Amino acid sequence: MNQAMLGATKNGPGGGRQSSGGALLTAAFLMLLAGCAGEESPVASIPPTTNAKERPSVILVLIDTLRRDHLNLYGYSRPTSPGLSRLARESFVFDHCYAASSWTKPSTVSLLTGLYPARHGAHDQNSPAAPELTFLAEHLTEQGYACWGVSGNPNASPTFGMDQGFERFHFSQNEVAREYPDITELLEPARAWLQEDRERPLFLYLHVMNVHGPYLSPEGYFERFLEPPREDFEFRCDLWMDIMQRRKVHRRAEFAEGHRNELRARYDAAIAYTDEVLETFFEELRVSGLLDASYLIVTSDHGEELFDHQGFGHGFTLYDEVLRVPLLVRPPGGTQGEQRIDARVGLVDVPSTLLDLLGIPASDQEGAFCDGWSFAPLMGGASREQERMLIGQVHRVKQGKLLSLRQWPYLYVEVEEDYSGRLQTTELYDSSQDPGQQHNLARQRQADAQVLGQTLRELFDKLESEAFQATPVELDDETLRQLEALGYGN
Repeated sequence: MNQAMLGATKNGPGGGRQSSGGALLTAAFLMLLAGCAGEESPVASIPPTTNAKERPSVILVLIDTLRRDHLNLYGYSRPTSPGLSRLARESFVFDHCYAASSWTKPSTVSLLTGLYPARHGAHDQNSPAAPELTFLAEHLTEQGYACWGVSGNPNASPTFGMDQGFERFHFSQNEVAREYPDITELLEPARAWLQEDRERPLFLYLHVMNVHGPYLSPEGYFERFLEPPREDFEFRCDLWMDIMQRRKVHRRAEFAEGHRNELRARYDAAIAYTDEVLETFFEELRVSGLLDASYLIVTSDHGEELFDHQGFGHGFTLYDEVLRVPLLVRPPGGTQGEQRIDARVGLVDVPSTLLDLLGIPASDQEGAFCDGWSFAPLMGGASREQERMLIGQVHRVKQGKLLSLRQWPYLYVEVEEDYSGRLQTTELYDSSQDPGQQHNLARQRQADAQVLGQTLRELFDKLESEAFQATPVELDDETLRQLEALGYGN
């Protein structure tokens, strides 16, 4: 692996360490405020590679709805993901990676643009990605890459502008009888494209769906993970819908151990199936030579709540079960053994990182990729002088409006309104002592909560003041049906 290439760095927004007593280290705070205003222009410190043919390809695999803590490589005990564990042995594995939102559209736009939802603006049901946004695919196309995308999620489809910059973008629309296409079907166009002769390096984006509810896997997988007692509990059943969309939260008391066992078994079975299919696909890439000529990135757009906080699904809260996601980066040729990185990073950092790794200069488009920090130096063995500050957001009409700020060891959450009807609530969790975020310390540590709250509001106001604007999409009946089948109906 080219260690010189990994020494790259980029200026960008981020966060500093908060000391006891509530004083912020203001340098990182000011970096975030300045990030897209031109006062701190992000410039890669490595020399750019001018010959596109010499550059590695990039394969970005997004496994929708995949929780980090249900993978064996992160310590999960049930055998859900031996394939990803094997991939991890030749990859950089990030232990603390966070999405910018807990549902697909805003999180995926952040992944592909390097901007937070408050800045890119695609964070509600009818909000598309603005045409003025610079997508990673657009910049890579300008640098000589062939950019191809495949998605089975309507929230990551051309309907909402997600095909910007892609030469080819295959969106497989789900039929009336099912929620989404199977992973094997989504891989078909990618396999066909990869048979073609190419003179250009490739950026391939694959967005696969089986881990998303209703957690689909072939016969036999569910039985591997089912433990007694068992009680029927299907995706968006009546109890689920009453709690999550009808504000009948008193029915939480009806959720029993048998329900939990069935829900978890369905979810884990879908992971195991996806893991097996992807390992086969990765082996095909290895045999063809493309794997060792590429950066392979495996991640998710968000996780899934399995009653961790007395709820289900995603897009409703900002706790770790929905925001903390896996991230593996396999460089060309692989690493010599698994390389763990403990620093906190965000999906919003991925575009800046890839440009550094590929030796591509930053885009000259105003605001391009500017909320991300490159984590390429971490892959080269460097350490960060400043702790990463990360923002989370849910802003959906009927599911509520929530904001979060991560400043280790704290997770600070402001709830304007949530799905259960809570209003104007402040939460503070010490993740070093309470990794499951079960004990709200906002009253006990009011000084810390106040400083974090003020910081979050200033950051959010700055992001919103520079937000891109796009005309809301008028959704046709078929798109509304697709979204409703996935739980995204208003």
